[in-house]
Amino acid sequence: MNTLLKILKSKFFLVPFVLGVGSLFTVLLGTSDNCYTTEDGDLTSQSVYGEYQGSTQSSACGTDLSLNYFITQGTSIFWSGFGSTIGNVQVANDSTLAINGNANFAGTLTNAGTIKVEAPAAPPTPTAPNSELYNISAPGGASGGHTSEEGTTSTFTVKLKNSPALAAPGDATAPNSDFFNISAPNSNVSGHTNEAGAASTFTVKLKSSPAPATPAAPTIPTSNFFTFTAPTSNASGHTKESGTTSTFTVKLKKSLELETPPTATQLNEFLTLTGEGQGDYNYDVTIESADGGHTSEAGTQSTIKVALDHEPEEDMTVSVTSRNTNIATVNPATLTFTPGNYQQTQNIIVSGVDNTIS
Repeated sequence: MNTLLKILKSKFFLVPFVLGVGSLFTVLLGTSDNCYTTEDGDLTSQSVYGEYQGSTQSSACGTDLSLNYFITQGTSIFWSGFGSTIGNVQVANDSTLAINGNANFAGTLTNAGTIKVEAPAAPPTPTAPNSELYNISAPGGASGGHTSEEGTTSTFTVKLKNSPALAAPGDATAPNSDFFNISAPNSNVSGHTNEAGAASTFTVKLKSSPAPATPAAPTIPTSNFFTFTAPTSNASGHTKESGTTSTFTVKLKKSLELETPPTATQLNEFLTLTGEGQGDYNYDVTIESADGGHTSEAGTQSTIKVALDHEPEEDMTVSVTSRNTNIATVNPATLTFTPGNYQQTQNIIVSGVDNTIS
């Protein structure tokens, strides 16, 4: 009667079954740490761990040797241990585990089938490869040219059979061009360069002096407001990089007409003062100016005289501002009307500002 050893791991529990022949077996119920062989092959190959009892096995099977490995009935598995450490292993009835090399079992090895332990196969005598370009000596070492996991090295000696000859470059030729004359290169290797620093020189000249393009005849622009004369210069109106200038004469077609300022009557129509609780008040406006109400940058002023058309109920202050202080300023900034002075005109002085606005 075959004897089954108990796997000593807390992730498993044992269930006894009594068979009809009276033999007592220990059945190991699996977890995700168990790997079951389903095909013949190498213990470390994932391909031997296919679907088992309707479930896909862990992808670590075959690569993580700390798992529990079950060599299932009817499968034949080989393993080249070479000093590797493996966890618990169970070989089922009618199955085979062939171990080639040294193996360390960190857990238990349970066998109900066949276990074969074979010595590592002796590798063939190493031979030096052949080459048309190199002489390669046979390897030498403590193991006749073989390496080992203990660190034994193997050394091949490789030498060139012949010293390499430098390729002869072709004759250097001067390129052709429709615009340039290019001389043949000169150097100490007939126009060739090399890594030692030899230089090659080509002489390049224009076949003919380039003629400057003739610019188009300049034209006079048109305008609804200006009259332009044809440009004059020593190049018929063209400029050039040496400093030649071209001059256009520009004149206004008509003199500028000053906008007519509003009359006192118009100001009276548009200027209305509204005060809370005061009602609406119209201004009585008169204009005094040396230029019909216009100011100028030369200092011409315009005086606007303002009074109320009827008496306010209380004192009233009016702010005076210029819409564009870059063109004109006003003084004073406020006017005050009272029940006693509302009929007296108060002056607002408008002065032109000397600026660069045209």
